[in-house]
Amino acid sequence: MKITDFKLSIIKSELKKPFVTNIRRVEAIEDVCLTLIADDGTEGYGEAPPTVAITGEDIETINKTIKERIFPAIKEIKLGNSDIFEALHASVAKNTSAKACVDMALYDILSKSANKPLYEYLGGKAKTLRTNLTISLGDNETMLKDAIEAYSEGFEILKVKVGADEKAT
Repeated sequence: MKITDFKLSIIKSELKKPFVTNIRRVEAIEDVCLTLIADDGTEGYGEAPPTVAITGEDIETINKTIKERIFPAIKEIKLGNSDIFEALHASVAKNTSAKACVDMALYDILSKSANKPLYEYLGGKAKTLRTNLTISLGDNETMLKDAIEAYSEGFEILKVKVGADEKAT
């Protein structure tokens, strides 16, 4: 099986609450969504957030990197061995969001072609996954309220944002 085509689109969604760190405030997401298409018709999906402040990539950069550098490098390489991942990572320096987006889509295709859920394809045994929730930067009272609310909703692992200038929120 080989990758023969791709589609790029944008997904947009408002956040329930703003996500605040010491370097940015996000009220909505606008992410790149990739569909990789294999020669047998199997589709794999990946997503990349444009986080200029962290990776230096915006939507245009991610799209251009996938179109002009990554896809030409992986197109027609046989899936099922490490060659395609080596080509992916050698195709461009940095651009970690674009590469992660393609990486996700490749693993999606591989797990589908093996008729396994991704966790099982990767060797995992557990059918459930404990994840975290990030508590946005804010005043102490709000952050405590948000942490208690998240815990009551079942999140046992909390990542709490902190910063030097509380007024930046």
